[in-house]
Amino acid sequence: MRGGPARRGAALRRGLPLALLLGCGPGPGLRWTCGLLRRPAPGAAAALAGGSLENGGPGPARLVGAEAPGLRIELHTTTGGDGGPAGMRPVEALELEAGAALALGPGGPHLMLFGDPLPADDPGLVLVFADGRRVAAPLRPVDAWPEPGGGAAP
Repeated sequence: MRGGPARRGAALRRGLPLALLLGCGPGPGLRWTCGLLRRPAPGAAAALAGGSLENGGPGPARLVGAEAPGLRIELHTTTGGDGGPAGMRPVEALELEAGAALALGPGGPHLMLFGDPLPADDPGLVLVFADGRRVAAPLRPVDAWPEPGGGAAP
């Protein structure tokens, strides 16, 4: 939605979801929104990134990787839970059905960035899909991941 604060305020009063006003709503085709990069601690070997990936297209999408200059990036999933030890492991791909959205972040699927040095700011990430599509994935650096329901997505 375009417009100044008064127009956004009027939209909120009409009940439009806040996520749409912040640019975190659905769109046609593949769309990345609300991307976050957890700044790495000093001496860390990797940094975690995530966001919201939406497939507004007519068919499924298969995320097979990501690229950024000077970095190696892996798709990961979280393992464990149900009383067992938590961990994570690399996966070859993440599937996204037509019309579905996938939240990437701690505790679920996410991106792990490896490099020397690790990025403290947006590294210019691009998501790569099996069919050749590429989607820019801007990341906003944060010191701590937001709690679920705490405002900033994902």
